[in-house]
Amino acid sequence: MMDGRPLNGVESVKCGVWWLWERRNGTLFIRDCNANARLSKTWLSHSLSIQPELLTTVVIDPLQDLIVAVSMQDQFFGVDAGLGYQVLLLEFRLASSQLPHPDSACTSLECKHTFNQPGNYFARPVYNPAICGDRIVVLYYIGQTQDLFVQVIDWRKGRVGCVSQFLILKVT
Repeated sequence: MMDGRPLNGVESVKCGVWWLWERRNGTLFIRDCNANARLSKTWLSHSLSIQPELLTTVVIDPLQDLIVAVSMQDQFFGVDAGLGYQVLLLEFRLASSQLPHPDSACTSLECKHTFNQPGNYFARPVYNPAICGDRIVVLYYIGQTQDLFVQVIDWRKGRVGCVSQFLILKVT
């Protein structure tokens, strides 16, 4: 319960900081496990993302004072095979202030996916992205192909490349 209402969402704890992303209400709650009121924050999705209507999940790394907001299009039409289409948009902010993270080469990065043939496609995250130092790892599913893919993003250098997109499981 928070402010007299039940919470429903994805919650995580790392390094003494608890957070809950409540997608239904578009709200991110951050609490210090030591009940330090100065570190407790509540933010609405429109303040976390340039595409709040597509905001899918939020991941925090308290050690780096980092919030990663992940937006994902529900559905898109691939017209040209071999052309890269935006599947993910990642935004990097300071957890303490929501300002752009000063260690990041850019405030946001697009992750693109290429398809073998034209058609209607949708992508879904499989798990929450993982922050591993300078890298963010995103596992996602492409519905029509029934394949799982992983994107590895270097958020400090601002790099996303085709070589970091791998087919990890082909369902037949």
